[in-house]
Amino acid sequence: SAVRKNAFLYPYNRENNVTGYENLTITENSILQYIEQGYSNEEIAKTMNIKLTTVKKHIYNIYKKLDVKSRVQAVQKGKLLGILTK
Repeated sequence: SAVRKNAFLYPYNRENNVTGYENLTITENSILQYIEQGYSNEEIAKTMNIKLTTVKKHIYNIYKKLDVKSRVQAVQKGKLLGILTK
């Protein structure tokens, strides 16, 4: 699988509660999956039971960590790196 192939380059680290590329947190990873599914920030906040400002901060962190500037780029990079399934 794509994730397995990239496991050496982007290992899962239980101690730090991170997974994927550039240490995306589990929450950031979940938000990236919701973005891939087309959820709005408001829908993500409601689904995850967190504040809209928190969602926006996580998305900012995702963009920074993946070195992207848009939702589309974030999803494309997530797929390329094996964080999201293709």
